[in-house]
Amino acid sequence: MNNSMEDRVLRLEAAAQIQYLVGRYSNLLTLERFSEIPALFALDYPDTRAEMLWGVYRGGDGVRRLYGEVLPQTAGAQSGLDAVVHALETPVITVARDGRTGKGVWVSPGYLIRTEPGGEKKGYWSWQKYGADFIFLEGRWYIWHLHVYGLFEAEYATGAIRPSGTYGCAMGVPEKTLAADGAPTTVFDLSPDSVYPYAPAVPTAYTVFDGDKAY
Repeated sequence: MNNSMEDRVLRLEAAAQIQYLVGRYSNLLTLERFSEIPALFALDYPDTRAEMLWGVYRGGDGVRRLYGEVLPQTAGAQSGLDAVVHALETPVITVARDGRTGKGVWVSPGYLIRTEPGGEKKGYWSWQKYGADFIFLEGRWYIWHLHVYGLFEAEYATGAIRPSGTYGCAMGVPEKTLAADGAPTTVFDLSPDSVYPYAPAVPTAYTVFDGDKAY
């Protein structure tokens, strides 16, 4: 691709396809149809990964383990979470001039409803940010790198703030169950004195993918 009118239109169409892909991800996650999510990833492509707040899952096997085993245990109905909703808003999407990759960031306002020990149900605000790289393979777009960045969690009724690195579906879950391939690369603990880092950075126009700027 270059910067002709035709190529600019093709990049706009690609950005719309990426937004559709991410919308599918968000809906499948909310519906707890976890087993369908790996098909949205470039499972056979080098360096594919998904980073959650508690750890990184690398390669096709890691992605399948995250959505096929970990999330059904930690975010499904049997986990004590009665509802998990993470909307994806304020999309900023850029497609490379060569047409092979794309990048995007989203703010994710969400909420959880959890059945606490003893049977009481509580609601929580659960806000995050998403950064993702995408790759075009065999005529369609796939998620290549997915990175979830914590913002904050707060009890709906009391506003009690908890560190983003330990909240959500990973709260109190043994590391063996989470089965991550590595520790998270970003952790943010919200406090009165904290300053939120510029992460994920909003993507700007680029020609070819730069691995040093991967999410």
